[in-house]
Amino acid sequence: MKLFLALTIITTKMYFRNKQGIFWTLFFPGFIMIIFGFQSVFSVSENPQVSVYINTNSSDFKQQKLNEKEENLLNNISTDIENILGIKTIYSLYNITNKNNYEDDSIIRINIPRDIIHETSICKKLSDSCKVLITYDESFKKDSLTSKIIVEKNLQKNILENSPEVISNDTIQFFNSINYVLNKEKSKNNYKNWIVPGIAAMAIMQTGIFSVGFTLVRLKRTGTLRRIKATPAGASHFLAAQIATRAIVILLQTYLLLILGKVFLGADINIYNFIFWINISIVSLIGGAVFIGLGLAISGKSRSEDTLAPVANLIVFPMMLLSGIFFPVSSLPNWISNFTQFFPLSFLANLMRSTTMNELQIFSSGIQVVGLLVWFVIIFLIAIKLFEWE
Repeated sequence: MKLFLALTIITTKMYFRNKQGIFWTLFFPGFIMIIFGFQSVFSVSENPQVSVYINTNSSDFKQQKLNEKEENLLNNISTDIENILGIKTIYSLYNITNKNNYEDDSIIRINIPRDIIHETSICKKLSDSCKVLITYDESFKKDSLTSKIIVEKNLQKNILENSPEVISNDTIQFFNSINYVLNKEKSKNNYKNWIVPGIAAMAIMQTGIFSVGFTLVRLKRTGTLRRIKATPAGASHFLAAQIATRAIVILLQTYLLLILGKVFLGADINIYNFIFWINISIVSLIGGAVFIGLGLAISGKSRSEDTLAPVANLIVFPMMLLSGIFFPVSSLPNWISNFTQFFPLSFLANLMRSTTMNELQIFSSGIQVVGLLVWFVIIFLIAIKLFEWE
């Protein structure tokens, strides 16, 4: 045990003396994360949609149904939004005392007070009765502005057709009394919340594969690994120390990325919860074990860095692009997403997101944990079969 600890300390010191390695391992993933996080260009909902509601305060059951006028208005708004924005749109009556009607996957929610349609004279007296509230995910500001224009056009058309008293008075003044309020919100499906744990998972993969793989190939090529095997330290202690060092780096890397995501992107990560850090540490170590094993397997038959690099990239890049790191897997064709959901990086990214976005305990996400453990067993059996000392 003392020998293992001594070798771990030595290899850790050697690792952190490499300034270029520290930059690419610890800071470059954070740089990529911040760049993509500020773009906020994707919906991370499985079924993104726009929800349009007619708001009512009434407790009368007879009033809890859409009449023909309201049905036509909502149908026209929904049709225009789907045709122009290409986003699925639903509509219904919405009682403001019952907030369960809101849809979790709604990237935009449009609430139109019933008084605008039926009590148009109230608008000039009570401005709150004529407030159209458009709540949107901050990633979809442009779509919310387009939705506002669509609602405004259809609402004006509906009023002119069904409220002759408006035409007889000052029409423009009445339309100006309708207040359209855009309300930005941060949801758990926000892209910034979604990409931070994804980049953390990607960084774990790269550290496990490239750091371990290139280090061992270099030691094999120079004959160092063979000489270490002949020393009293033994090969098992040396490999265990290398793995322990990478595990330490993976933990530091994950902690740094999550803190950067919280500070620079404002991601909703509960960094002040001690239990959260325990869960994240366990997730990172399980994922790190899988990809460290993959690094050992790839380096097993590789004679030099030139032969290792293409094999590693052939494995890394498809996983990085198709495991839902930068964009949701749901945006891929079904035949691809049905296959890529079983990638080890997909399991790790989903597990990281469950822990950070939903604050689930690690063993509450059974499928992801089991998937990673199965990959761990498979990969280490392959690594033991392929690994050569020289």
